Amino acid sequence: MWLVIAALLVVKQLINEATAADIADGDNIATAAPLCTLLQMADTKLGPGPTVPSADDDLNDLRALNMSLSPESWKAIFVKDGDKERKWADADNPHKDDNKGWAESWDTWAATRQQIKKGAARANILKTAKYDGISGTQLQITKAFLADMVDAAERANARLAAAADELKANTNQAANEKINDAVYGAKDGLGKFAGSAAATAPFNDQAACATDGESGNSAPLFYTFLCVCLEKGAVTKKPCNKHEATGVQWSQVNNAIGSVVTAMRKVCPKSSTAAASPAAIKGAIAAVKAQLYTTATGTYLGHNGDGSCTGTSSAGLCVKYADRMPRSPNTFDDLPWVRKFAEAAAILSKQAEQLQKAERAAAEIKELKTAAFSTQRTSDILAKVIATASASKQSTNTKYEAVNVAACDQYKDNKTACDNADKCKWNGKSDTEGECKPKPEAETTAPGAGETTKEGAATTGCAKHGTDKAACLAEKKDDRPVCAFRTGKDGEPEPNKEMCRNGSFLVNKKFALSVVSAAFVALLF
Repeated sequence: MWLVIAALLVVKQLINEATAADIADGDNIATAAPLCTLLQMADTKLGPGPTVPSADDDLNDLRALNMSLSPESWKAIFVKDGDKERKWADADNPHKDDNKGWAESWDTWAATRQQIKKGAARANILKTAKYDGISGTQLQITKAFLADMVDAAERANARLAAAADELKANTNQAANEKINDAVYGAKDGLGKFAGSAAATAPFNDQAACATDGESGNSAPLFYTFLCVCLEKGAVTKKPCNKHEATGVQWSQVNNAIGSVVTAMRKVCPKSSTAAASPAAIKGAIAAVKAQLYTTATGTYLGHNGDGSCTGTSSAGLCVKYADRMPRSPNTFDDLPWVRKFAEAAAILSKQAEQLQKAERAAAEIKELKTAAFSTQRTSDILAKVIATASASKQSTNTKYEAVNVAACDQYKDNKTACDNADKCKWNGKSDTEGECKPKPEAETTAPGAGETTKEGAATTGCAKHGTDKAACLAEKKDDRPVCAFRTGKDGEPEPNKEMCRNGSFLVNKKFALSVVSAAFVALLF
């Protein structure tokens, strides 16, 4: 055991001697490298930044198409004095008092109305979309399509506008200013190290190198770089670049800072390609943290010599974190230069996130416009399907009416037999002279799929669940409900009774088909 302890003491002594030794050329290269990377980000200014995508043309086409298919009475409220635009704020607008909910949308509607008037930019939008001349069921289906499409497009446009506002607040210029402030202590230029005379106190000598490279609420990265790479009282050392002696020393920071900046930018050459990005910033800061080390006398960045970090070859070219690192937890990330770089990274991350949101919203609006201009054939087919279904239903009712007439007609000479028949009613002068006719409900009601008939409860379809709401709502197809627990529509059994009935019969995956489903069901029943 004593041999092990003795060996450890020897190793510790060797480490202390090596640490306290004069700095050799290249000793701080690993430390200076990530500092230089961050320093160069202030050289490579980010450009104008991304352009916010616009969906105005696509959205206005959708609005114009929707307005063009609206009733003339609706279009008329947005004009005055012939064809002039009526604005919401107009004193003579007669619609304001009773329709306060229209305030936010009115001017958009009114502007759209102007775009479709004769000779205006979108006057022929119906013809372009191949909707001119449609009527009846097809018109109703098309309106249902467009109402939902325009609503979805307006919501997407709201998301696009919100993203655009965020992009205005998170610009490349804002990131550039944060980075420059982190490096030089000012949003632009060399800040505390500008001019040809002295740097701004207290960053005009090496004293703050022993106090986290910080004074007050300021800690420029360039000062930390000087602490690690600039020698006091000598100019021949090459601590941060084996190929480039500094040629300057700390005393010149107080009387010729311009010369110091020029010389030190040879140690860390200016760059036009070290563009800042969230990943690059975070990576460089992590690399700086990896160079921190702790001894019995404190936590350091750079060769610490005797631990005083006063800049001489033996005293150490380093930063001593006497305040922030001993804290628990340490507050290195709150150093002004670290914090400002992190803020720049956050700006660029937010910018990328909001640009993606804006692009998605614009693409959604374009897809909706494309769908709207491709719907004519679909609405035509659906109108024909509905017409066929309606004709089939009428044919079925007629068939049942004929059957019931024939069934009752056999009792035309017998009142008693007619009255005893379930679906017949006697209409005659006497018990043997008259007519036996179907009761009104027997003439018109044909049992539908899964409906309850007089002979008993339905055994198929949604109606089989009767008033069992839980079973009704549990019936699904492809994980989608197919039944609805509701009162009936015209033509359905017991319309005032809440029971399990058929829901939408189109189970959809596409947005457009969901619109058709609602339109189809509404028109068919």
